[in-house]
Amino acid sequence: MRKAGIEMPYFAAFYKSISIRIRSAIENKEFEDNVRMTEFIRVFANFYLDAYEKYHNNTLESDSPWFNAFETGKKKHTILQHLLLGVNAHVNYDLSNTCVVISPGKEIINLSKDYFKINQILSVAIVQLEKDIFYLSPVLGTLAKMIPKLERKLLNFSVSVARAKSCECACIQAMSDEKGKAEAREGSKAMAQEIGNRIMNPGLLANFAVFIIGITEVRGMKKNIEVLEMQE
Repeated sequence: MRKAGIEMPYFAAFYKSISIRIRSAIENKEFEDNVRMTEFIRVFANFYLDAYEKYHNNTLESDSPWFNAFETGKKKHTILQHLLLGVNAHVNYDLSNTCVVISPGKEIINLSKDYFKINQILSVAIVQLEKDIFYLSPVLGTLAKMIPKLERKLLNFSVSVARAKSCECACIQAMSDEKGKAEAREGSKAMAQEIGNRIMNPGLLANFAVFIIGITEVRGMKKNIEVLEMQE
């Protein structure tokens, strides 16, 4: 059995902060259907937790986007890469499957307002997350000041595009027969795998920049995780 607790701690910290924000929105009755969204975040979280458990029990399929994320997450990469690995697997693959479970068939249409409400919550969280990442990765922070809208090209843009694609995939799954559903799931799985590979291998020049960013990041995983968890 693989040793638990060593993969993707940065994503886990970010995911914790997002979950707290969404639960707070539910408690404040900010969604159109707060009962449905309570079940939504439970199902969504379980896709991640089930993959994590299966990975440590050696039962997670090798073609799962999470398998690649957990395997790669054990190795040393930049904080941003670790975060994007988790976001990629969870959003590009798990999110569309969650939507179909919660709102099957034509019911998927009724989920749209609450789906985009989560988008708003995520966008606000990402603004703070970017500041934290730039603090922990000073070279990346310097580049962000030199290159306009760099953050949108890195994290916010990646998440926004991923959520848009997952929404499209969810609609296709919800309105398709079983064969169509299976094809849509395989398509989102392949897309997540491809994006995961690009995150780890962005190209020769980008790889050099990633190397410089990595060696200049703030050391101390425990301290870094505390920074990522302290989102207001």
